[in-house]
Amino acid sequence: MIFVGIDIAKLNYFAFAISSRGEILIEPFQFSNAYDGFYLLLSKFQRVCSQSLL
Repeated sequence: MIFVGIDIAKLNYFAFAISSRGEILIEPFQFSNAYDGFYLLLSKFQRVCSQSLL
């Protein structure tokens, strides 16, 4: 299982992800409240999900 935390604000958000074993899968990072920011968020999670399927 993967736990995701997202801290929202008006212009910038922060997110991170950990496994159910407490492993940090995605270090906390900042992304904007815009298309480019959400694309960054999705690309980071796609990498984690594809690695966990191996």
